Amino acid sequence: RRTLHIPGKSFNLPVLREKDWKDLEFAVRMDVDYVGISFVRTEKEILEVKEFLRDNACNAKVIAKIETPEALKNIDRIIKHTDAVMIARGDMGVVLPLETVPIHQYSIIKKCKEAGRFVITATEMLESMKNRPLPTRAEVNDVFSVVAAGTDAVMLSGETTEGNYPIESISFMRRIVEHAENSPHRIIIS
Repeated sequence: RRTLHIPGKSFNLPVLREKDWKDLEFAVRMDVDYVGISFVRTEKEILEVKEFLRDNACNAKVIAKIETPEALKNIDRIIKHTDAVMIARGDMGVVLPLETVPIHQYSIIKKCKEAGRFVITATEMLESMKNRPLPTRAEVNDVFSVVAAGTDAVMLSGETTEGNYPIESISFMRRIVEHAENSPHRIIIS
């Protein structure tokens, strides 16, 4: 799937396409635990997927990927209806001013914690480790900060799927997370 972003423009195209419904049918057959919905805009997409899962006797939980300005406008209703949220910072950083991404990230973490929803922070966590055996200090600080702020999970992507140091990436991510979780300076955002 390719994405076209035009800043300031929103298109009323369906989030879930025919291929997505076929993928959901496959997920039901495989009895998966979770399904993710990319480019969620409103709670409507979540409710459609949950209804499909329920109608097919599937107990999979739904993860809403937050990537668009529309999702941010509807974040409270999305959080209310989803089982978990993934903060997809990569696409968010393409459609929003880059300097606003941390504000939205921490706001979403706070709202998820208040609602009792599982929250995952993803995208470019240790990006430099695709080509280097060690992360940058900024990346270490980034991972530490989101864990200290209360995110339930951090996710690697390119670091492990196409990078030259996948094992080292996982190992270093784990070390940062353990230090953050055990830190006396943990700051669940209030």
